[in-house]
Amino acid sequence: MFYCYTSINTKRLKDFLGKKPVDSTLDVFLMEAMEKSLESKNGHLDLFVRFLHGLSLESNQRLLGGLLDQTDNSPEIIQRAIKNLKRKRTKISPDRSINIFHCLTEINDHSVNQEIQEFLKSENRSEKKLSEIHCSALAYMLQMSERFWMSWT
Repeated sequence: MFYCYTSINTKRLKDFLGKKPVDSTLDVFLMEAMEKSLESKNGHLDLFVRFLHGLSLESNQRLLGGLLDQTDNSPEIIQRAIKNLKRKRTKISPDRSINIFHCLTEINDHSVNQEIQEFLKSENRSEKKLSEIHCSALAYMLQMSERFWMSWT
């Protein structure tokens, strides 16, 4: 799909997105792919969308050694993609919000992680509330980090 986007293969993009793609920027393409993922009932596109977000970074495209056509992935476009993801994270169910966290991580945005760390270090946690994405991300981090568990025991 990323190759289809960079090479402007509108037929394949239409088959995937379900609508005729317009000449769009990378952040719009990523947002449309995320929308498609969120429409799926079983989350079968979640990993795929994370992968697309990872491919959007110039450093990852460079690692592929020219297999993909160049795309405009300027810092401004990546920031718009991050903004789109953060806007989405308040409008989806907690069980699906973890994918937003992963997509943010794939494009090197660690703000959710930092916000959770600030919350945990805060002395007035009872006065603050975590959003659904924060709760999902915290649960994920707890499950994946033995070191974190060891520090609690």
